[in-house]
Amino acid sequence: LGSVLGLGAVELAVRSLAPLPQLSQEERFHREITLPDRERIYRLRPGARSDWSRYSPRDDRSVRFTIDAEGRRAREFDSGGSGPELRVAFLGDSTTMGFGVGDEEHFAYLFGSLLARRHPERRVRVFNFGTHGYTSAQGHAQFESEVFALAPALVFVAFGFNDATVSGLDERSACEAAPPRAWAAVHELLDRSSATYHLLWKHAHPLRSHPAPRTRVLRAE
Repeated sequence: LGSVLGLGAVELAVRSLAPLPQLSQEERFHREITLPDRERIYRLRPGARSDWSRYSPRDDRSVRFTIDAEGRRAREFDSGGSGPELRVAFLGDSTTMGFGVGDEEHFAYLFGSLLARRHPERRVRVFNFGTHGYTSAQGHAQFESEVFALAPALVFVAFGFNDATVSGLDERSACEAAPPRAWAAVHELLDRSSATYHLLWKHAHPLRSHPAPRTRVLRAE
């Protein structure tokens, strides 16, 4: 009992000095549909279901979407049939993921429908690996860990925006700050509820920044 009271007193003291951060609506939405990942900073949460209107108070659209059991944007397009299988993978950021549209409205699903009509003799399967906020570095890690194993005949890759606008955060330190997968669920609970745990983890895994780039201007003589 003394230990419990002691820990409670420490928690109250830490909260008075370093309270838990208040998450924005966008940050709460991001946590709902992702899990920490030590290779890619974060990944889509398998089985997550949400609504795009939860992303921003400025968006009053009510469009539900799903992350499938494998952690990919649903729905996977599958034309069915017994013909030779033709697998296609889409890899990219929020545009590829289909940010703001339904499970049968993102580009990967629509492409699968078109391809199946062109090739009725094949069983067409299209997988959408798009993840909001991803850079090409995260996409490369995702390709090696998930996409390559599917042996797709065709891969569409679309990155660039986040590479151009990403903050100065050092990706390696961000990956190191993510807990191991086996600990992710417990970490998520403690990080949301305990100021002491949040502070200790933050100091044990500091986030670094890239050096500010220097612009070189070439002058014509």
